Amino acid sequence: GYGCTTCIGNAGDLAPEINEAITGSDLVCAAVLSGNRNFEARIHPNIKANFLASPPLVVAYAIAGTVLRDLMTEPVGKGRGGRDVYLGDIWPSSDEIHQLMKHAMNGKAFRENYGLVKTDPGALWGKIQGVSGDTYNWPASTY
Repeated sequence: GYGCTTCIGNAGDLAPEINEAITGSDLVCAAVLSGNRNFEARIHPNIKANFLASPPLVVAYAIAGTVLRDLMTEPVGKGRGGRDVYLGDIWPSSDEIHQLMKHAMNGKAFRENYGLVKTDPGALWGKIQGVSGDTYNWPASTY
């Protein structure tokens, strides 16, 4: 999934063969999320270990593809030409964050940019199909 779906743990079901491998081998599988609840089965009934992290760290672990890697000392993945890419290579510096925060904390700019969702949402936003009415058409819950 994209956006908040992944971070808060609403990623949906696993492929049947993955579910079978987990239950058949009694595996302890893990997820990394930035939501505020990390109890067993938060992500999926077969995911027993859930770790809380900041959204950028959730993405870094997703790129790494495993929680068994120490992202402080081991590469997140491979870059162009097979070069190791470390967390420090992709993590924003404090200066970069502060430069962006002045825009993020500007109420007028936020309202103007957010207002574009209604007046000029863009092609991707326009392709989203939804339901009409006051509530979302939720699927049957497993909880």
